[in-house]
Amino acid sequence: MSGPRLGDRFAAHPWVGLALGVLCCSTAVIFIKASATPPIWLAAERVLLAALCTAPLAWRDVRRSGGRDAVSWRAALWPGCFLAAHFAAWVVAARLIPAANSTLLANFTPVIMPLVAWVMLRHRVSGPELLATVVGVAGVGALAVGDLDASRSFLIGDGLCLFAMVSLAVYLALARHLRRGSLWAYMAPLFTVAGAILVVAALLIEGLPPLPSAGEAVLVVGLAVVPTVIGHSMMNRAICELRPQVVSLVGLGNVPSAALMAWLLWSERPSAHLWVAVAAFLASIILLGWRPRAACVPRVAEGT
Repeated sequence: MSGPRLGDRFAAHPWVGLALGVLCCSTAVIFIKASATPPIWLAAERVLLAALCTAPLAWRDVRRSGGRDAVSWRAALWPGCFLAAHFAAWVVAARLIPAANSTLLANFTPVIMPLVAWVMLRHRVSGPELLATVVGVAGVGALAVGDLDASRSFLIGDGLCLFAMVSLAVYLALARHLRRGSLWAYMAPLFTVAGAILVVAALLIEGLPPLPSAGEAVLVVGLAVVPTVIGHSMMNRAICELRPQVVSLVGLGNVPSAALMAWLLWSERPSAHLWVAVAAFLASIILLGWRPRAACVPRVAEGT
């Protein structure tokens, strides 16, 4: 075998892969905000393109392993369903409710992850993780609370956003429970399953997709490659290397990261609440103690 695989490079430094995944995922709002594609079709196109991008990597890993790694269609089935639900619900909700609502609700994964991890993995949250979660979630809440709108008119959007948050937590927990062997042999069928579900939903709800312009195509490709292929793949890698609560908590970095990008790209000057959120997020990472591997039993084969 010539040269290390991409997954091998991050296996030794899971925090690097997780940080890269969170940073890439935070760019999704930029592509979505700039795109005019109908929301469910946008979700479908990003995931199907991600499946095409990861298919050659999956095939490479299967060949290199001499058949020991296989394309994990059965393992990817249920996670693919929850990933499709997450993408569809979040994109639709983001267009129904104010940004403050969607930012706050969609990033409450650390609140639900302890219950999901205990029910699905029998995994208990440690004391430092609980304290870090309180600090981190409080910081994210401070970012949105000033503009949060609790109007009944946003009830459907808020409900969809909460559903998207729960779907994300279950999808990540299933990855830790089910994935074996090659990362890419898992991600390619995962994206394919999610994409097929989203295409059916888009056809039923939005009809045939519009023909994209060149600029729109660039946005969809960017959405597929950066937050989907790189971001979600690294998050799936991290959930099998680090404790579930650590991964969901570091995922809170999406909020200040996306706000800073909006500041740089669109001159959307952040409020003082952003810096409170950044400080709280950094404090929560310090509180974790940087020892997440000690209590984590990897569930995937070596050399993936």
